[in-house]
Amino acid sequence: YIRSREQGAYVIDSRDGRRVYAIWERFLAFLARDCLVEDTDSIYDAIDRLVEIRSKQVSPASAQRDWNVISAVLNIAVKRDRLNIRFQKPQIKKVEKTDRPVFSQTDQKEIISDIVAGKYSTENGVLMLLALQTGMINSELQRLKSENVRLGDEVPHILVTGEVKTKDRLRTVPITVGVRWLRKAFRELDGGSGYAMGRSIHTVSDSTISKRIVLALEPHRQRDNRRYSA
Repeated sequence: YIRSREQGAYVIDSRDGRRVYAIWERFLAFLARDCLVEDTDSIYDAIDRLVEIRSKQVSPASAQRDWNVISAVLNIAVKRDRLNIRFQKPQIKKVEKTDRPVFSQTDQKEIISDIVAGKYSTENGVLMLLALQTGMINSELQRLKSENVRLGDEVPHILVTGEVKTKDRLRTVPITVGVRWLRKAFRELDGGSGYAMGRSIHTVSDSTISKRIVLALEPHRQRDNRRYSA
């Protein structure tokens, strides 16, 4: 499976490569056996069952990404063998627009105070503190190398390098809030792994990290709900 004629095939050890290959291997597990691309009944049955189950586990957007990869691979086979087959997209629930609540400046100050006061675990504290002031997404935090955390420099900063969604996300991020607390936290988390957040965070999924943060911030959400419903 290739990204484009210019970019060539995905590298299986890259972030995008692992994602793409995982999607294809998941489809093959539903297919459960080797079959010809002309066996459309078996292929459609596997796709329908995969979409049905995945739609209960992930967002519609994630199910759509699965289909994009699967259909691209199938169409490559069709084109290669010059077959008169066109695979039709399965029914995928449309993405429902939802209002995402945001924290006010007062909320953010209270969260930062709670972090440096030790009211959150070190891992969750670092994740939230960096998300609030750097805009770093989970995958960037997972891959952050200890050598790129430079909080002892005259201008404390973090370098975002390596695999990123777009080249524009390669950047230098100044750190201005909770610098002393972060220095101590990063020393605690590294554990000799070379990853600033430690090996345990490096190996978990984005969704696992997101769920942890949502649960950690639930008290603030509940307080806001009480405040605005009063």
